[in-house]
Amino acid sequence: MGPCSAEGARSYRNAVIRWGGSSLSRRIAGHPYWQTAAGTPAARMALKELARAKAQS
Repeated sequence: MGPCSAEGARSYRNAVIRWGGSSLSRRIAGHPYWQTAAGTPAARMALKELARAKAQS
């Protein structure tokens, strides 16, 4: 294996990491906690309801 294949593997790994970070950012941005004022009772209740729904499925 030459340097090109190692460089290609590194590039692929970096792309996967960027995609994972991007995916995580979208999930965080769409989370109910960030849709309301942080720390409000409504935000905490939304988190609890989401956790219960995921636990039941």
